[in-house]
Amino acid sequence: MKKTILLTALGICCMVAATSRTKAAEKVSGKYHYEIINSTQKTAALTKVEQPGTQVILPSSIDGYTIVQLGTMKENNYHFASASTLRLEGKAELFSAADAEKVTELTIPSKVEKIGVMSFQGCKKIKKVTLPKALTYIGSNAFNGCESLQNITIPKKVKGIGSGAFMKCAALKKVTLKMSKATIGSEAFSTDVTDGYDANGNPKIIKKSHLTKIVMPYKYKGLLKERAFCGYVGTSFTWRDFNTYNEGFLRGCKTLKNIVFPKNLKTIDIPKHCLDDSLSTLKPLVIPEGVKAVYVGQHCRNIKCITVKGKKTVLYGDSGMGAKMISVEKVNCKKGSKTWKKMKKFVCPNFAKKFKKDTENIDTDDYYTREIVHTKKVKVAKTK
Repeated sequence: MKKTILLTALGICCMVAATSRTKAAEKVSGKYHYEIINSTQKTAALTKVEQPGTQVILPSSIDGYTIVQLGTMKENNYHFASASTLRLEGKAELFSAADAEKVTELTIPSKVEKIGVMSFQGCKKIKKVTLPKALTYIGSNAFNGCESLQNITIPKKVKGIGSGAFMKCAALKKVTLKMSKATIGSEAFSTDVTDGYDANGNPKIIKKSHLTKIVMPYKYKGLLKERAFCGYVGTSFTWRDFNTYNEGFLRGCKTLKNIVFPKNLKTIDIPKHCLDDSLSTLKPLVIPEGVKAVYVGQHCRNIKCITVKGKKTVLYGDSGMGAKMISVEKVNCKKGSKTWKKMKKFVCPNFAKKFKKDTENIDTDDYYTREIVHTKKVKVAKTK
């Protein structure tokens, strides 16, 4: 009896699996390969194009099915998804490697909602791409290696840009983000072209990034993952009214000198690691008068000085003022202001003396803070 039930169950599983395979089965129409997404709505995903030529106009429909997706979105990742790993998992470009290098122009159908993982990877000669207004997602490594692409505008409806989506797009000069709420994955705009590593384990840069302008809405409610803008080589970045926790999205921006905070901001939240990676030229952060609170995340190593203009602004560290603002050497503020009172109370003139205790059985962050950073004085200076 048990054996019969088991065999029946196995039979049902096989039927379900077979049905799933049938639904996802790739179909071929001329030089186009596609998979049906919804047979009722007559929608499909274009998965492969054979011998595309140089000037590519992708079809808006195939065999009566509207193309709403290019490639596959499966395994799209917002956190460091490598192209080699994705390829091993069966994800592939729309064009072969040889064909991709020949493509000079690309037209994407207006009803495409998703551009899948690695779809246009290696299209080195494409200089311009117009993304459709219907677009909602851009997969990991979707445009990785499009070395000639110069400008890109991300439409309003986009909800997510996968990790490395525009990696190695060294010619990219300007990125315009029209959406106000989307997740931008790790190294989405890591636009240096690298080839291997040097003796110290650092990537060998063979083509430097040209990304000097990032335009985005004033109130950006999306999530920016670590090193999202690490290809940015501008000297100044205008902060936005971010209201979500963003990781070190400016980490890797080695040319950054100035952070501009708009006057109408009420809260400034600088997340941990946000300003890491050799930013020795970073100028003092100037906090406008109307700001009520400033939160400085853990391990913001390159913030050496903060000037607070308002009397009512309160400055906070990640876990209690001073304890983990590990690089700040000087704070300029008005005498008697909230910042003045808090800094005088919580920032010890010499943390090495305050924390004279055994270093065993303590967490790494606490040890790092006490032993390396706060052996020097933190100055609290008054301003006019």
